Amino acid sequence: MEQKGGLVGEEVKIVEVSQRSPIQHLQGNHPLSNKTSSTRQFLLSIPIFAALLSLILLILVEIGSISPQKVLSQLYFIRLDLRSVVPASVPDAGFMNSVAQSLGLKDFYQVGLWGFCDGTLVLKDGAMHNNLDECSPPALGFWFNPVDIMTSSLLEGATIVLPAEVQGALNILKDASLWMSRMFLAATVLTFISFLLSVFPLLVHSQQLVKGGGSSKSKAYNAAAARWSAVPFLVTSFAACLCTSVACFTATTIYVMVFHAFRLYKEVNVQGEIGVAIFALMWTSLLANWVGFWCVLVGACCFGGRG
Repeated sequence: MEQKGGLVGEEVKIVEVSQRSPIQHLQGNHPLSNKTSSTRQFLLSIPIFAALLSLILLILVEIGSISPQKVLSQLYFIRLDLRSVVPASVPDAGFMNSVAQSLGLKDFYQVGLWGFCDGTLVLKDGAMHNNLDECSPPALGFWFNPVDIMTSSLLEGATIVLPAEVQGALNILKDASLWMSRMFLAATVLTFISFLLSVFPLLVHSQQLVKGGGSSKSKAYNAAAARWSAVPFLVTSFAACLCTSVACFTATTIYVMVFHAFRLYKEVNVQGEIGVAIFALMWTSLLANWVGFWCVLVGACCFGGRG
């Protein structure tokens, strides 16, 4: 009877094992539980899409206002309305504004990362619309200089003179603008590299699931491989996050200051308009970069498996 009972116990064990799913067989001896493995796989998948999203948004920021095309024309840091550059408080302001227009001064100018565009306001369907006329050639050394921007379209010999205090502020803006453009360029390159490297942690994790468990030595090797596979992405992603952060904060500081400076400076009537679209793009790209970085950091360190 004891021998028969033992055989029955063996049969029960065989039945229990046979009822396990293939995935349970695969992960039965794996250091990661089914729930932990799914969580880690989810965390390691997010950076791929986050880096791609950030890259696309940064590219849009880079190419904003380099062409009069409809989409690109809506991407600018600031737009300066010069239709009534001479304040109404000045005698014969209307006549002087007409003279300024006849000298070639455009209705508005808008600034991108590598250049600027000018245009005129046209009446269409009972409303005024911004119509871009032309854009300057993209230049790596471009910086926001209102004098150069406004005089670029004037007739030969015509010029604009700003007070000394305004010119002094422009010298500070020059260094900040050049630094900002370099940071945006570095952020775009680093984000592209991060996107390429974001696949490796997920690939290593998938290979570990396919191989399943093993000896304690094999488990320790898998845990180390899972963490080290994330190091290249973490390094480049962190650098991309820093560059994007510096670029976003610098751009926001520069153009918000310029916007308020023109509002407070009453000697000329220049109406500034902040480009909401381009600021939304660049801050969203920054958020996406940080999300990707933290997902890999948590997925590799907290769900990397134990030896």
